[in-house]
Amino acid sequence: MLKLDVSFWPVLLAATIYMVVGFVWYSRLFTKQWRKAIGITKEELGKDKKDGMGGTYFKNFIAALVMAYVLGVVIESIGVGTLLSGAFIGFLMWAGFVASTDILPVLYEKRSMMLVKINTGFSLTGLMIMGALLAIWL
Repeated sequence: MLKLDVSFWPVLLAATIYMVVGFVWYSRLFTKQWRKAIGITKEELGKDKKDGMGGTYFKNFIAALVMAYVLGVVIESIGVGTLLSGAFIGFLMWAGFVASTDILPVLYEKRSMMLVKINTGFSLTGLMIMGALLAIWL
């Protein structure tokens, strides 16, 4: 039976952690590679930050909340309750819905494979962490 009433606090925490992982991923671990893959300079990125990123971060957080909620629904509905099982469900969601669609811009738009690796690596890491957290807390 599909369980749509997942607890708010685990979803909120999972979305927040996803945002923190994204911050570390793009601003600390893969900054240079990511900038090169999207074709912007350090100065251009700095200008975007000065112009204000609040609206962008807010929209990103809403998307992370939706993702955490849906992942929570899946985890709760199938009865996953361990850290490793939750991480595995996060991996399955990544493989089935993120990696399989993120490759399309490379195939059809000739986008950088490096960008896909960086972006899908973040999504994989974030979904597995969210899945693990949601599985043990829901």
